[in-house]
Amino acid sequence: MDHPLILKLSPEETMVLKRILLDEDEEEALLFLKKCLKPQLDQTTRGRMVRSFETP
Repeated sequence: MDHPLILKLSPEETMVLKRILLDEDEEEALLFLKKCLKPQLDQTTRGRMVRSFETP
């Protein structure tokens, strides 16, 4: 990727993220990444990624 990626967090997700950072809860952090950020990342990058066997 050659440009910034913007992900949006709801107020509830922001609160969860702040709690994770304060508690340094590694398990909760991984769960948050999988449940909240990964779907957004997948949706945002869909169509931009080129498989190694495809030519741009």
